[in-house]
Amino acid sequence: MVEKENHSLDFYKNAEFKEQLVNFLDDIIDSYPSETRFVYLRMIYDKVSPKKISEIICKHILPYKEYIKTHNEELFINDDLIFKNIDPTGMFTFSDLWVKKFDDEDKASIWKWFNVLLSILED
Repeated sequence: MVEKENHSLDFYKNAEFKEQLVNFLDDIIDSYPSETRFVYLRMIYDKVSPKKISEIICKHILPYKEYIKTHNEELFINDDLIFKNIDPTGMFTFSDLWVKKFDDEDKASIWKWFNVLLSILED
């Protein structure tokens, strides 16, 4: 069982987190423009306050920080771990992309982004 942490960020950290999350989504959109689910998710996150985004992501990603730190692919292969909780549309699946579409360079970039986001949450 993964332990959940209670974690909140100050105003500037919330803004920094949202900015980095949007940068991450923009990076994926640039690489995979035909994956409209990223565009849609980006549009949704554009309309949500930085505090709300960091609260949602923090609640559902921090429990899996060891997966991120150790690059445990189960985090991305098993959509039920985090993505079912951070996608308000319910249409986002990541496992098919992780397994079928992303190459090693894409995966390395995604791990870097998740480590950036995690470092903001833990700081």
